[in-house]
Amino acid sequence: MCIRDSLLSGNHGAVETWRRKEAVRRTLERRPDIVEDADVRPYLQRNVYVLLYLEPFGKTGYGAGLAEIARDTRVMGCNKLFLASAEDGGKTAAEQVKKLKEILPGICGPSFLKSVKGIEEAAEWVRRKEKLEPIVIDVGFFSKDRVTDLKRVKRKVLEDGRPVIFTFGRPNDGSEAAHQEKDPCKKEKQREFLSLHGSLTIVLERFFGFCRC
Repeated sequence: MCIRDSLLSGNHGAVETWRRKEAVRRTLERRPDIVEDADVRPYLQRNVYVLLYLEPFGKTGYGAGLAEIARDTRVMGCNKLFLASAEDGGKTAAEQVKKLKEILPGICGPSFLKSVKGIEEAAEWVRRKEKLEPIVIDVGFFSKDRVTDLKRVKRKVLEDGRPVIFTFGRPNDGSEAAHQEKDPCKKEKQREFLSLHGSLTIVLERFFGFCRC
């Protein structure tokens, strides 16, 4: 459907979508700095997903921390939380999904949580649902020595109109490079990492502009 058809179709949803796309396009051209700090949730054309590797919990257990992460991920605007446990074929992830649905029935409904073996399976699920290749941003753990250029990520997501998957919990070892977007500010030395929960909160807040709404 062309632009004129969209405007004359009488479909209010299509008209509103077109207006939002145009607003984003003009702002990116004229004042990209506004987009960098803005609440972009109303202008995202596709959904935002989080994949959380469970391996780091192995020595410390799961406890209430995982429930808090799931709740915050949902409240901040993500469409789905994938839990991954590649080492046991997704068994641990499936167990945790079941527990979280019992703990947080009002926040994490049946469709919000999904267990997967890793990013390959999660990306394929998103690809089928969205009919587009997702942008995968490997965060791992956030630290001052490894600065993720989230402002650039926001612009890319808005420009491309593609879904995005943020992965947390396990630094990228190169085995899943086919799905990874290169982080232009990624540094070799990584020290003083934030906690998993802290990493997720910082990244999502900066990406969504959650506190600017």
